[in-house]
Amino acid sequence: LFEEPAYLSKVNEELRDKYSYLVIRKGKDITFCGSEDGRELCERLAPYGDQGSMAGSIYMDGEEQHLVKQIDFRFSDDSQGSVFIVTNVGNYVPEIKALLGEMLLLGVLIISFMGGLLIMWIYRSLLRPLHKLQEATKQIRDGNLDFEIEVKGNDEIAELASGMNVFLDTLQEVLGKIATNSNAIG
Repeated sequence: LFEEPAYLSKVNEELRDKYSYLVIRKGKDITFCGSEDGRELCERLAPYGDQGSMAGSIYMDGEEQHLVKQIDFRFSDDSQGSVFIVTNVGNYVPEIKALLGEMLLLGVLIISFMGGLLIMWIYRSLLRPLHKLQEATKQIRDGNLDFEIEVKGNDEIAELASGMNVFLDTLQEVLGKIATNSNAIG
């Protein structure tokens, strides 16, 4: 199978779409190299059985980096063989840059969305109760003392609203006493 040029060319074409190419070595001879540019690299490939030193590692070939995967096997005539899948890592750089740009944009969108949610939460938990207290002071200013402020929670704003209710009750009592005393006098 690894000695059929048509099959090797077909596999190599599929690898080309992934910025890779195929290299077949039988014994010490390269029998198939899927890239003319890779001839120099073929001379530096790891020997049969030595998958630890070069296989799966990135190394320099002139200006470009390559990732090499080595698989050793035996041909039908029992000679040693190696299949190398060589990937030009440099071709992935534009794609990685585009992916990083998309990830950065997505990160900014997520942070913006979370910031919007935080602002809404702050508005609901702080500004609405303060707005209710503001409305209560307007009603007191206009002379309406017959209402009670709704108290929710245990925070400082809830304590302020509760204190405002006590103030209203006390103010109504004082005004009631003043009215009673002024009626008694007059």
